[in-house]
Amino acid sequence: MHRWRIARVPPILVPMVRTRKCLQCGMAVVKPRDVCPRCDASLAEGPRWDDPSQSLSSRKKKLRATNTRMRNSGALLFVLGIVLMSRGVDAEANTLTPFGSIGVLFIIFGTIVFLWGWKLLQMGK
Repeated sequence: MHRWRIARVPPILVPMVRTRKCLQCGMAVVKPRDVCPRCDASLAEGPRWDDPSQSLSSRKKKLRATNTRMRNSGALLFVLGIVLMSRGVDAEANTLTPFGSIGVLFIIFGTIVFLWGWKLLQMGK
């Protein structure tokens, strides 16, 4: 048994501290502070992607557009995988070249992304 492996792993996980970067000096500042301790600059809260102050209908439109982009990019990855796989087959040896194997990965990943985006659109999330 290797003792050095056991010694390096902490017994419990330490919770991550939420920080944000100061815009002037670049120092990481703990989340609840409003002023940077190094340069005394004000830390204004940046815009969030999903702002809760917006109306619910505009938030749903943004989310629907994001899920649609996800579905469309999955379809594009699938088609790109088909093209790569068609170019990546060695007919004489009946094997896949590196382009063909990348095409297979694109097909698998594109199918997963397409179906996941479609399911999120159907669920309305």
